[in-house]
Order: sequence, then structure tokens, then C-alpha cells
Amino acid sequence: RRKLYLHKIEGITTTESLRKWFIETAAIETFFAWHKYKVDKEIEEKEKQAAQGKVHELKDDNEEAQKQLNDGTIPEDFKRQMFYTLGDYRDILFSGSNDSKNSVKDIFSGDKEMVEREKKIKDAINNYFNSGKGQDSEKKSPDGQTPDKWWDQNAKYIWQGMICALSYDTKTQEKDEELHKTLTKMEAKNNYQSVTFEGGFHGDKTAKNATTTTKLDDFASRPQYFRWLEEWAHEFCRKRIHKLDIIKKDCMDDTGGKKCSGDGLNCDEPVPKKEDIFKPFLCPTCAKHCRKYKKWIEKKKEEFTEQEKAYDGQQKRDAESNTGATNNKEFLEKLKQYESIHLFLDSLKNGPCKNDNGSSTVDFNKEDETFGHENYCDPCPKFKVECNGGFCTGGGTQVKCNVKNNGSAYITASDIENGGDSTEINMLVSDDSTKKFEGDLNEACKRANIFEGIKENKWECRKVCGVDICTLEKKDTNGQVKEHIIMKEFVKRWLEYFFEDYNRIRKKLKPCTNSGKGSKCIKECVDTWITEKRKEWKNINSTYLKKYTKLNHDGNNLINFLETLIPGNDVKKATGHKKIRDFESKVCNCPETSKQKDEKKDIIDCLLHRLRKKAESYPTQTSVENQAQTCENSTPLEDDDEHFLEEEDQTPDEAKNMIPKICGEMTTTEEQTNTQETCTPTVDPSGPKKAEEEEEKEEDGASPGSSGGEDTAPPGAPSREKDQGDQVPDTESETKANEEVLPATAPADQPLDPTILQTTIPFGVALALGSIAFLFLK
Repeated sequence: RRKLYLHKIEGITTTESLRKWFIETAAIETFFAWHKYKVDKEIEEKEKQAAQGKVHELKDDNEEAQKQLNDGTIPEDFKRQMFYTLGDYRDILFSGSNDSKNSVKDIFSGDKEMVEREKKIKDAINNYFNSGKGQDSEKKSPDGQTPDKWWDQNAKYIWQGMICALSYDTKTQEKDEELHKTLTKMEAKNNYQSVTFEGGFHGDKTAKNATTTTKLDDFASRPQYFRWLEEWAHEFCRKRIHKLDIIKKDCMDDTGGKKCSGDGLNCDEPVPKKEDIFKPFLCPTCAKHCRKYKKWIEKKKEEFTEQEKAYDGQQKRDAESNTGATNNKEFLEKLKQYESIHLFLDSLKNGPCKNDNGSSTVDFNKEDETFGHENYCDPCPKFKVECNGGFCTGGGTQVKCNVKNNGSAYITASDIENGGDSTEINMLVSDDSTKKFEGDLNEACKRANIFEGIKENKWECRKVCGVDICTLEKKDTNGQVKEHIIMKEFVKRWLEYFFEDYNRIRKKLKPCTNSGKGSKCIKECVDTWITEKRKEWKNINSTYLKKYTKLNHDGNNLINFLETLIPGNDVKKATGHKKIRDFESKVCNCPETSKQKDEKKDIIDCLLHRLRKKAESYPTQTSVENQAQTCENSTPLEDDDEHFLEEEDQTPDEAKNMIPKICGEMTTTEEQTNTQETCTPTVDPSGPKKAEEEEEKEEDGASPGSSGGEDTAPPGAPSREKDQGDQVPDTESETKANEEVLPATAPADQPLDPTILQTTIPFGVALALGSIAFLFLK
């Protein structure tokens, strides 16, 4: 579940005080959600412009969205968010009335911090509705109201407060009187009784092309699971369309042909020479967006699978066993028709999931297609090579060339598959989509809870027309298919997987090392992973890279390659440095240390060496009984990828520009954690070993982001994306500090009922710097 803003609750003794709390809380949430919405639109606009070869400077305010609001129209997508928000706050009111068998509680349980924060709110509301004198079995307030009656009378005022919050400038925190007047004039369109959003659950599964609108009160009173499922589907379809449109422009040509591979290889250019293996790819934006999309869609597939598992029981409980006045009975009656999640999602009309949206069709019955990439990120279907006399030149198998109309020659998949002898290169990679562990990591890692699963990709590499080409056989919707990539792409993939999995391991090791509590199964997994990665890297290095780079005289090397390849956030997690070359020169090959050892490590060997040192110092239980228990109870590692950063290519200035102006000068985590390892002359008589131990200590203090994790939705819960990335302080100490500073209340006129809404929206600087500062994140 997302983090809603929850205002401090105290002194709830009357209807007015409870109403005031809800108005303040929902209005502040709306204020910051509006800022985030505009930031997200700016990022999407930058991506669209970049895909067309244009430069778009990120601003902290999206002009198009703000103009719509200034004209009196709340953007449709944001209005949906406001509906979601009101429904969530309604759940808080009724949470105390739900019995222990309530399915919402069973499926959606937030992180520990969220649970503790909400418990205080729920207890206060429960106490209020249990304080009526002479009450019967029904919970009532001192003035005799039940939660459902209280909501019926006060929901409109909470909504009015949310509308009013939109009239406050997100830069200055001051009320825009002109905008306030405009929104007030639009009361008939935006009031609680009449406001709607386009599309949503239709309720008639026989109406294939029907249009529909969804009323606020109807939506807010639906069961939580189905509101969230609709929200998840809407955001999934909208973002999928946006992301695939960008990728299509980056990776495909105007005729629908392949322009670039998903790894960044230009399909229309001759295959790079071997000595150019570490030169940058010619299609970096295609590669970047494909990489981000694949991680994003993999996460969405996992979420959908969890939803699918939960839907059956949820639908039966809500459609057949609903009691009380807390849910929309008309909705529940219609829900009986929708016995599968596919039927329910297909009922969401007139939104980005509709079949005639002008882009690719989303059909949740065809999961491989819906959670695929439309082949936009596939490898090049053919490779341009040099030919002479109708046959290709170069070492290895020589085959007959195919010639295009423009005279350029190329080889295809069939040429490659018939290309003679091959060398097998295995690549072990983490794979959250499978729960299996393949290869030598099976026994070592299946109980360590570092990885969800491990797959062993067995590549067959052969030399054809002088080009080292690797082939992987895999399954898709058409059965067995073969994927062909050149060695430059293979090395890129290996390095990307290496850094991702390396950082997962570091994240798992760090809290256990610091607490002195660990398990043998975790250490065994790490040790085995290091051993296997050493073998893989040695094979790649000795068989290909060393031979390739003998002819390299232009200065391009592994460090240059990695700096164009690995996102800065991953680099910093792995090394504690912003740039790999700093880590390589100041830690791996410190002049003093290198002189003593008379050797030079490459970056991969260096990282594996340091991880091995950490694993050696990892505490393990000695008792066999304790050890078995620790392995079984080991906490699964939360994925702190997007969940992977949506804005990983932002500059520091751009990231800083995304913070609401009312938050003042925020000190980022990066600025606070600026200790880095440096070369220190070794004069200690204990020699190199002592120097390495000191470097290990420095690295622990220089590696932000290697412990803890971002809040993620629990299994079965639609994910609320955290798209703000690195500019969000996420350490526990910062969160607690934020919570301790309480927002001040400032007078604010309300648009529709000033006698009830007056003085209920606190927009002071203290608010911005306090507990509210970043809890608006979706």
C-alpha cells in the first residue's frame, strides 16, 4: 500500500474535530500529489521529446497540466487519483469497524512503519465511535452516529477540502485567488454529488463497446481490493502505452523495421570491429529504455500474478458474503458476473486499457503479449558484414552473403545456426519470474532469500564471418526460439546482471554484518555466487576480451564502457563512489598497494575480491538447530529497484528541481553521505593486509543505499509507483525525523462551505519540512 499523509490525530471528541482531521489530512495529501503529478508529466514530456531528437529542460511544474487547472478543468488522470485518495481515507474511517476476517486486512498489510502509524489513527477513531452512551451493539459516536452515517454527512466536506488544496501554488504555498474563484465557479461539475471520471468498471459484461463514467460516491464505497485493482490496471495500461511509444521511436524505423537492438546495437551499421568492443553503442537510448522497460514489465507481471491468485477468494467474499453498510451493494451485485480477474479487467471501459486506444491492445488473457515488449527490444534480425565475391570475409565459418537492394551484405539467423563449432558460455542471472534455482546455485541459494530465483542461460558462441555471435535458445508464445547477439552485446548483458545481483547481495549482507547475526545459508549462497562469477568472467576475459583489446589503441577500455553502461545509482551502491574510475584508481589499484602487490586488478575481479572479504567476516550461527531455524526464517530481500529508478538519467540539478519549492533547500542522502574511500599510503608495519582492512571499513561508511529498502506493495497489492528516485531521503533516521516535526495550521478559506472548512488546511513551511515532506509519494 502507498504511504498516505496521516496528520497527527489527537483530541478527537466531536464530529467537528474528526471532520477537521480528515479535511486537513486529505487536503495536504492532494496538495503534494498534485505537485508529483506535474513532475511525472514533465518527465514523460522529456522522454517524448528526447525520442523525437529534441531537448526538453525539466521544470518543477508541468505547464499543460497547470493550464488545464487554471481553466477550471482538473486533468482526468489526476481526478482519478483524487477518487483513489478519498476512497483510501474512507477505508481509514471504517477500518475500526471491520472484523478480523475482513479480506482487505488479510491481503493488504503495509510495512511496519505504516502499520504503526495507521494503528494510532484507527485506535483514535475506534475510541470515538465507541464512546456513545447507552449504545446498542452498533458502534456509535457521542452524538449517536455510526461510521457510515458520519461518512454520508461529511464526505462532501473532505472532497471540498481536496478541491480547495488545488488552489494553492505548489511553489509558494500561497493561495491563488484567481484559481480559487475559477474552481468555485466549476462547483456544479466538481462537487461531491456530480463529479465523475471517464471509464471504469462498467458492470455489464455483454456491453463490449459501451462508454461509461464513474461517480465519486459509487467508486469510494467499493471494496478496497477492487478500487486498487482498477487503479493498478489504469496506471499499468497508461504507462505501458507511454513506454512502448518511446521505445518504438527509439528502436524501430519508419517502416516498422528494426533500427536498433534492445542492447543498443545499430542494425543498419556494419558489425563493430573486435577492437571496438568497449566503444559506446550507437543506439544508447534504445538500450536504456528497453532495460528500464524490461525491469518495469517484469515487476508488473509479478504483481498481476499475485492479483490473479487473490482475486478468486476476494470476489467470492465480497460478491456473496458482504454484510453491513460499508460497501456499494449495487457494485457487489454486479460483481457476481465477474468470476475471473480477466473478466473484471476487461470491463474497464474508455480508459487506456480499451482495445481501440490507438496503440497496442492489452488483453490480460494473453499474458505473454501484454507483459511483453511488442518485439521492439529484440536483437537485430540480421548482421551487416563484409563480403567479397558473394561470400563473407573474416575468420571462422564463411557463408554466402545476402544482399539488400542498396547493395549492403548481411547474414541472417539461419546462416548463424549453421555456422559450425561452438563454445558454451553459461550465465547465471537472477530471475524473479521463476521460483526455481538452476545450475550450481540451486542448493546454495534456494533458502538464502537473496534471490527469488536463478536461471542458467546457456549460450552457444561461434565465429561466423569473423564475428563472434552467441545464441540462446528460449521459449516464447510460438514455442522454442533462438536469440542471436554479438559478443559486445553479450558482455554488456553480463555486466548489467553482475551489478544488479552484486548489489542485491551487498544489501542482504550489510544488516546482518552490522547486527552480528547471520546465517550459514546466506554465506554459502554468496560464496558460491562469487565462485561462479569468477569462472564466468575468466572465461569471457581469456577467450574474448584479452584478444579483442590487444588491438585497442584508442583508450577505450572496460572502465570507459561501464561508465556509459551502468546507471550511476548502481555504481554508487556497488563501489561507494560516483564514478567507477575513482573506485578503480583509488581502491582497486591504489598506487601504494599496487606497488606492493605488483599487480593490477580489473574492476570485476576487484569487486569480487572485496565481496569475498565481506563474506569471510559475515557472522554465522554455530548451533545446527539455530542454523536450520535461521535459514527457514530468513527475511526475503525487498527489491529496491521501482522499484528501479524511473529517472536514473536525471542530473543532480534536475532531481533537485523536482522537490516542491515549499520544502526549501533539501539536503539529499547523497550530500549527507559523502565519505569515500581514497588511497592512503600504507606505512603500517602490518602491510597490505592491514591497508585492505582499513579500506573495507571505509567502504562500509561510503556505500549509501546498500542497506534497507524502498517501501513496496505486499503480495497481492497493486503497486503504487515511487517515481521520484534518488531525491527521496529514505533512511530510517530521516523518516523518523520527518515524523517528529508536526505541521502548523494556517487559516485557509474553502470554496464551498467556509463555516465548516475554515482553518482546516495547514500549508506552513513547518508542514513542508515535517512529516508530510515525502509521504505523498505514490
